[in-house]
This record gives sequence, structure tokens and C-alpha cells, in this order.
Amino acid sequence: MDRLALVPFARVDDFVRGESNNKDCPTRFHVEARRRRSPKLDCKPKVDGILEYILYWCSFGPDDHRKGGVVRPSRNTYVPKKKSAGRPNTKRGCTCHFIVKRLIAEPSVALIIYNQDKHVDKKGLPCHGPHDKKAIGTRAMYAPFISEDLRLRVLSLLHVGIPVETIMQRHNESVEKQGGVSNRDDLLTHRYVRIQERNIRRSSCELDEDDDVSIGLWVESHQNHVFFYEDFSDNDPFVLGIQTEWQLQQMIRFGNGRLVALDSRFGTNKLKYPIQSLVVFNSENKAIPVAWIISPTILTSGDSHKWMRALFNRVRTKDPTWRLAGFIVDYPLLDIITIREVFQCSVLFCFWRVRHAWHKNLMIRCPNMEMRAKLSKSLGQIVTDICKGCGTIKSFDKFMIDFVNCTNFMDYFKAVWYPRMGSWITALKTLPLASQESSAAIEFYHNQLKTRLLNENDSNIYQRADWLINKLGTKIQAYFWLDEYEGKDDFSRYLKDEWASGLTAWRKAKTIPNTDIITEGERIKVVDQHNRDVARVIWNPGSEYAICSCDWGEKAVWVNEQLSAQFGTGGKMVNSCTRMEVDSRSCITSQLQYHYNQPSILFPPKCSSDSSLISFRIPPNTLLLRWGSRFIVHRHVSGESPGWVDPDESPNYASISSQIVEKKASFVDVLKKANSILPQVVIATTILALVYPPSFTWFTSRYYAPALGFLMFAVGLNSNEKDFIEAFNRPKAIVAGYFGQFVIKPCLGYLFGTIAMTMFGLPTSLGAGIMLTSCVSGAQLSNYATFLTDPAMAPLSIVMTSISTATAVFVTPVLSLLLIGKRLPVDVKGMISNILQIVVSPVAAGLLLNRFLPRISSAIRPFLPPLSVLVTSLCVGAPLAINIDSVLSPFGISVLLLVFSFHLSAFVLGYAFTAIAFHNEPDVKPLQRTLSYETGMQSSLLALALANKFFQDPLVGVPPAISVVIMSLMGFSLVMLWAKKKA
Repeated sequence: MDRLALVPFARVDDFVRGESNNKDCPTRFHVEARRRRSPKLDCKPKVDGILEYILYWCSFGPDDHRKGGVVRPSRNTYVPKKKSAGRPNTKRGCTCHFIVKRLIAEPSVALIIYNQDKHVDKKGLPCHGPHDKKAIGTRAMYAPFISEDLRLRVLSLLHVGIPVETIMQRHNESVEKQGGVSNRDDLLTHRYVRIQERNIRRSSCELDEDDDVSIGLWVESHQNHVFFYEDFSDNDPFVLGIQTEWQLQQMIRFGNGRLVALDSRFGTNKLKYPIQSLVVFNSENKAIPVAWIISPTILTSGDSHKWMRALFNRVRTKDPTWRLAGFIVDYPLLDIITIREVFQCSVLFCFWRVRHAWHKNLMIRCPNMEMRAKLSKSLGQIVTDICKGCGTIKSFDKFMIDFVNCTNFMDYFKAVWYPRMGSWITALKTLPLASQESSAAIEFYHNQLKTRLLNENDSNIYQRADWLINKLGTKIQAYFWLDEYEGKDDFSRYLKDEWASGLTAWRKAKTIPNTDIITEGERIKVVDQHNRDVARVIWNPGSEYAICSCDWGEKAVWVNEQLSAQFGTGGKMVNSCTRMEVDSRSCITSQLQYHYNQPSILFPPKCSSDSSLISFRIPPNTLLLRWGSRFIVHRHVSGESPGWVDPDESPNYASISSQIVEKKASFVDVLKKANSILPQVVIATTILALVYPPSFTWFTSRYYAPALGFLMFAVGLNSNEKDFIEAFNRPKAIVAGYFGQFVIKPCLGYLFGTIAMTMFGLPTSLGAGIMLTSCVSGAQLSNYATFLTDPAMAPLSIVMTSISTATAVFVTPVLSLLLIGKRLPVDVKGMISNILQIVVSPVAAGLLLNRFLPRISSAIRPFLPPLSVLVTSLCVGAPLAINIDSVLSPFGISVLLLVFSFHLSAFVLGYAFTAIAFHNEPDVKPLQRTLSYETGMQSSLLALALANKFFQDPLVGVPPAISVVIMSLMGFSLVMLWAKKKA
């Protein structure tokens, strides 16, 4: 009777591998026949229809090359070769085979049918393996191919440069030790190793001159090594996830129920694309890489979700019970929420990278060893305070004041670390801290990878990603595989720096006896384990921020003497927590967990008169704050109380509440005042874009719609639906704004375009560019400028801009035909879609949030001004940086003067026209400012896009590019001027 089984189709290869490694009869199954059909069928599929059919047969059959055996007619034309093929004649008529069917009804599942599960011939007798008496003493007792472990060993040794003769010599010696020629892996031949060596020597990482094409070719030929691949696109960055079969096995073996760590920033300065390494910890708590993620940028946002989900699914496909105990990160801006969501585990934080940078620069910039020790100790104490919840950024302020004389290090600290400490402090406070042992393991792996990868003579090769990908999958994996190989000492004569392995500094420190640790005041001397006549001096013993006098300590690498100083001092325990033995299967977490004081004591609201009252005794050094109907108790250090406080005594909270309100109000005021520096920010942005364009060229056109949408969301959040209803009730003002957009401004464009061609003698294309700039609709930045000056007028400004943008699909082509003589088709559907995305949806979202979730809107409203200033600066600087060549053209100054005059005239005429048309209106001044913005600011980006698309002469795009900057500078300068006058 046939045996049946259902397995996931993705695990068929694992099933085949498992059947091949049967201890009772080791063999290898090969594909004897295969049939596929297209998944798309014209007719209705049958319930038991087959999508794919694969017949696997034992490699000892089905033909029988033994004396008297039967060979199929299709195989009897084989002519034996004169030379050995490298393996014995294995066809012995074995009838063991099974069928794999992939059903149309369930493509993800494979139906396995075992027609014959016994390794016997047609006579029913064992034909190979231990049960075949004729196979005893021959190679038919074992599988007909070398084991996967031996194959990996040979390839790894070849990749690291071991000669073929040495590999075969060591292999033959091991075979003799394990029982002679009948050994399972005695199928390894000199010819096979020589072929592998030749293939490696002739292989090239450069599959194409174009690096991106070469990467695509590598991915196509190494599908088994790629768990995620996404090429460059308009919306997503390039991401490549590499994981070999051996790495997958290590991740399942050492990651299940244990920790995984992410070394997120390797090669950011030297390599074309940095590497993010995912590592697990083996039985010795050494880091083993189990996946590499390569991308141009550090994936800190939702981009990481895709590769994490793909990796998790790949592991769970192999082992459905696999789960992580924790995930260690070393960069505070990584997507913590995604990690928790995908891996369903806690996230820990590793601070080794910052400690290493501080230590390294201390050694470089501070020559005095005692001063180094003091600085390091202070930094360590600040980090410890932050982890406990009592440290803030002010601790670093005090640190810089206390050590102001150390100018070299302080200059470095202020420039590099102080501006970015906010995110690191947040991570230290909100995430549990990984232990020093795990930090030492990650640092050890980082240094190993640096030594093994960045050792090329030609540094130009680092700028090719195909070289990086190829080396990671070959040489780098080979080094780490050999780290786990017990027989690597047999090749010690070939050891190089790249082979550097062994125990981590943490493990080595535990081998130093306490008798070799001598205490001398506040310092400790540790006897060198290799040279007993030398003793290393350790400052700050018992601290992670210890300073060692050895050469490795000068390089900021953790050394075993530093860590040993934490374990013992002359037999006495300095840090009993770190002296404890850590079980190999336990999580490597630190003693500092969530660091905060435990949740506060909550008091219920006072009961009514008919209820029994319960009194609570509260220590005198606690501070009570009322929050809603409950009391929250916080530790109060500065004040003292004469005795115990009873909850019914109603202590005086007035002064406390006023202090809190004042602090909150001052903070909110600071955020709100961010808008007041917008003109200065725009000017600084302009200068930076002119001096260093790459600072803004990354902000391409695909980001404009989200950026402008964010500004409209800020406007909507600060408005309500009544404001927009009132705006629609002012048709006269809307018509006036439309008149300014499509009558006054085009007339000015024609005037200044004509002046450019006649009086200035500029090319016709530049005059056409000025005219084209005047034909487009209003700019969304005018809505934001109106909001900053007169918030009540912002809805009216939005309505004006939306109407002018919607009708621009018809008006702009007509105006361009009249002024320039060329009709420019405008995408109607695209224009309407832009209005919905940039204006309608964000404003509606802000209005809905303001109406239905007022607390959330109140909480985020103070943060909108600084973010809006940042977004506005990007919208101004990016077009200038991208079109810097056009702006700095020979005609740039003349065009700049003409564009400035054009916008100045538009602002003035818009302001004056409104004063004449609405002089009887009570709010004439705000209306004048609003229509001035609408007339003087237009969508120059649209004009730039039209110029690049419909005009062959690139000079047509110069005026729109300059207009983006000029109108922004003038508009937000008016914001500052008019806001001051109102104040």
C-alpha cells in the first residue's frame, strides 16, 4: 500500500534531504521525471488537478549495472569513459521512489506518495546500505555523494586559500583515523577538489560593467541565497537580503528561544552600500552572522518591514515552532515597532557603538591618561543615570562645563554627539539594555568582519556592490564556517589575520585568575597572560568605561584586562552581578532592565459619605499629583515634609500645578515660535543649496506631494469646518483671487517676458519661460503663508488655490497659446488627483482629527510649526539644488532681476487691487494680504515641469527654477513683516 504525506511545498527539498540521510540506508534521491503545467487555465480545473509532478528515485536505481542486472533500453547506449568520473558505479536496481504532486486546488501544499519505501531491488532483496551483505566493505554501504558538511568544508578551505593538495592530505588522514576506505565521506576525490578550486579561481564577481545589472544577474543565479530583493524604484530603495543555507540552519539552531542582534552600520564610510548584519550567539556566546541586508541607506522606517517579514517567514517555513526571546538593536532610529510586530519578542538596546566612538576619540584627542579616565568615568556615570531614568540631556551640559579645558575632545563631542543624543537618550530610557557580554560579542564580530572584508589592495573595488555581495556569500561565510569547524587547527600554518577567532574579550576575561589582579588605590594592575613580566594598568575598574594602558586599549577595543577588572580584585568581588555564570541557553540581558521607578501608587477618588474611608500612609519624601480621578505618586527630592500625609488632608497642589503649567506653556511657546524664523530658514536654505547642492538633491519630485500635503494637514488641524463654509460664502473674494491669478499675473508675465527679449536682449526661450511661469495656477505655499499671517483667512486661500488649480487644466493651455504661441496640454486626471492628494485629503484629515479627536490634535499641534518650517525649507531648497546649473547660467543674474521684479509687481498689484475692490469690507487688511499672496505666489514647479516636457530648449526652465526660490523668499519675508506689524 502506498504511503501518503502532506507537507508545505516550500519544504519538499528538506523532505528529500531528510529521506536521503536515513541512518538505516543512507542514499541520495534524484529527479527522475518532472512535469509542469501553467497555473492559468482556460477551463475549470479539476479538484485533483496537478500543477506540478516530480518523480524522485533513489540514486542506486532504477537501472542495475551489476552482473545480470536490467538496464532500461533508453539507457543502454551509455559508453563508459576511460577516466573515472570521480564516484563509483552506483546503479544497483533500487526500486525505492516517491512522487511529489502539487495540486491546483492547493498550490502551497505538496502531496507525497511513496510507491516503494524499501531500498530493495526487483527481487525484494536489499541492494545497498548496511543491510546488503554484498555491499559490506564497499562504497555502496554509504550515500553516493559526499555529505553537505564535507562539501562546505572543502569550499570554505578553498575560499580562504588552502591548497588542494593540503586539503586532500588532511582528508585522507582523517579518513584513516575513522576506519579506512569504507568511510562515508571517502568519496571525496582529488579531481572533485581540483574542479571546485578551478571554478572558484575562474569565477568573477563582475558579471556586467554596470553594477546594478551585475547585481540583478547575481540574484538570478543565486536564488537559494536571496531571501529578499527589491530593486530601485520611485518609491522604494534598493534592498538585498542574503542568507545561505548554512546561515539559515544556524539561525534556526541558535536563534530559537534565544537572542538575535542587528549590527546596523558597517561600511557606511568605505563601501558603496552599507551592510546590516543579523547575528546569533552560539554556545560560547560568539556572534555568527545569519543574514546580511544591503541597502544604500540604513532602513529605519517602514522599509524594513518587508525584509524582516520575508526572513521571518523563511525561518518559520523550515521550523514552525521557531521563536525569538529577544532582538538586540544598536541604533536608536531603527523601526522598533516593526521588529516587535514581526518577531513577536522584546527589543533590547546595545550601546557598544557609542562607547567605542567615545573611547576611541578619548585616546586620540586627550593625551593625559588620568584625564581620559575621568572623562570616561563621567560619561559612564551619565549613561548609567539615563538608564535608571534620572539622567537627561542636561547631564551632558554639565559634563561639557566640567571638562571645558579638554578642548579637543569637547569640540568633537559638541559637533558629533551632542546634537544627536536625544534619540540615544530616548532609547536608553525606553528599552532594556543588553549586557556587556552581548556587546563584547557584537563588537568582536564587527572587528572580524572589518578585518575579513576590508582587506583589498585596490580600494576602488569597495565602490562596486557586486564585489561586496559575492565576497559575503563566498569568502566571508567561509571564514565564519571555519570558526565553527573543530579541525581548523590542522591548517594553522596558513593562518592569516582574517582567521582571527577565539573567545571574545568577555570570555577571555573570565579565564584570568583573581591572583593576577592587583589593586593599587583607584587603579588595578592585571598581569599579562602571555608575558608574565608585564602588567596592564586599568583605570575605572568595575566599569564598562574602564581605560587600559595596552596597545589594544589605545585602539578603543575592549580587552580582557578591562573586563577582568569587573570580575575580581585580589580575590574580592568587584561586581558580583557580572561574576555570575551565564547559562548558554539563557538570554544575555543586563541587570538594568526598564530602569524606571515602578508604577506609581494610585489612589481611588474619595468615597461618598455613606462609604467607609480607607487611609493610606505615604512617606514624607513623595510628591502627589492629581490626574483625573486618581492620585499618582512621584518621588520628590528637593522638598521635605514634616511627617506622614493622609490623603484626606488635601495638600496644596496649586503651586505645583502652576509650575507644571508654566513649564508646559514655555515649551509650547518655543515650538510655536518656530514659524517666526521661517524667512531666515528659507534664506539659509537658499545659501546651502547654492553652496552645496547635494544636501537637497535627494529630495526629489516624488516627495513634493507628501510635503505639501503635510503643510495642508497643519492648516486643516488649526481650522474647523465653519471656516470653510464661510469661505464659500465670499464669492466676490474668490473671483478677485481668480482675477489676480489668471489676469493680473499673466499680463505681468507678458510684460516682463517682452522686456527680457527687448531691453535685456536675452534669448526668446528665457522670455517664454517668464511668460510660462505666469500662466500656471496658485501655489500651496501661499496657503501656508496666509495661515501664518492670518489663520482665519487660510480656508479662503485654500479654496482660491484649489479652484485655480482645478481650472488650470483649461486656462493654462489657452494662456500659453496667447502669450507664447504654443498650446501646452495639461493632464486633467493628474491635476485633479494632485488636488485630492495635496489639498483635499490632508485638510479633511486635519479637520476630522480636530473635531473627533481633540486631545490628540492638541497634543500634536505644538510640534507642527517646527516640522512645517523643515518641510518648507526642503520644498524651497530642493528645486534650486536640482536646477543649480540653470540658475548659475550666464543669463542667471538678468533672469533673477526680472523674476524678482515680476513677483514684486504681482505682490504689490494684488495688494492694491484688493484695497480698491474691497475698501468697504471690515476685514480689508487681512483680505489684502491674502490676495497679495495668491497673486504673487504661483506653482512654479508645475511651470518647470511643463518647460522640461514640452520645450526642447533647456533655457525655458531657468525662470521657473529661479521663481521657486524668489517667490518663497519674498512670500515668507512678507509673513515676517506683516506678522510683526500685527503684533
